[in-house]
Amino acid sequence: MGVSTFSGLVDTCMQRADNLRPLANWSTPGEDGLFFKNAINLAHGRICSMASWEWLRASTELHVVPVITGTCNVTNGSTAVANIDADLETTTGDMPVSPYAGGYILLDAAGEADIHRISTVADPGDSLVLQEAYQGTNEVGTDFTAFPDALVLPADFGRPLNATEYVTSATKMQAVSPEQFFRSREYDRARYNIWNSAVAAAPAIYTLWSTRTESADKRHILLIAPFTATEQHITIHYYKQATVMSAAADVPLVPHQFNSVLVDFAVAQWHLKKLDLNKYAFYTKRFYETYRRLLSRTDRTSDNAAIQTSRGSDREFYQGAGA
Repeated sequence: MGVSTFSGLVDTCMQRADNLRPLANWSTPGEDGLFFKNAINLAHGRICSMASWEWLRASTELHVVPVITGTCNVTNGSTAVANIDADLETTTGDMPVSPYAGGYILLDAAGEADIHRISTVADPGDSLVLQEAYQGTNEVGTDFTAFPDALVLPADFGRPLNATEYVTSATKMQAVSPEQFFRSREYDRARYNIWNSAVAAAPAIYTLWSTRTESADKRHILLIAPFTATEQHITIHYYKQATVMSAAADVPLVPHQFNSVLVDFAVAQWHLKKLDLNKYAFYTKRFYETYRRLLSRTDRTSDNAAIQTSRGSDREFYQGAGA
């Protein structure tokens, strides 16, 4: 089977399942079309997650921006920070968020410093929204310092390439656990004022920190420390995750020559649903034949998950196929 789009895979499934007609309308697939969409996505997600496949490896460049200062307007009880006289940017490469979003902002209103987390930066970068409402006095033209430390990762980021080192940078950076990361930040804070832009330096440590749950575009983030004084770029190496295919033109991550593994799985589940056990057994056998070829012809790194073909793992793999 050659390169297949999601719609092509679904149509092939329909043809092999009792010669059903191809979908006339992709957005309203009907019960049969929806079954095959779900079954293909189930197989795709589980196959991609079962090993450290070389075809899931990827690298991307992240833009590290420096600490920035300026003035702004703040209002008591509001999360809005307006009239910022510094460009906080609204995108970073293909990332749809400002590199300052998720970082900290120090508001020096009436001589009292107040630290907040930045939720979002509005286009064109002259206003932002705080995670929690500002509780100080109303101020116009008050000083602020923004401390970026949260780098948004690509939407297809699944997990780092390995557990110890997965970032390439001009300066040495060490991977640490989230617990180590925040212990280190607290240790630095006890030794000196980390909220002073004059002490910003090159980032030395990094850690993964879940997702930006306050954003509609939920992505993993990479936290870095200390706050950086200069603009630079770093490269993160990772394994892609299988996102749910929905558009007709979506293409699976599984190499095109092995796309039949998705079709055979889905068609086997169709015949199981119809209680045609002979055809179920036939397509299940085809599925495992292709799957074994996939295992033998592609590289899996030493930290890959154990892959079993027992009847117990069959049931686990197939669980929820018709959901």
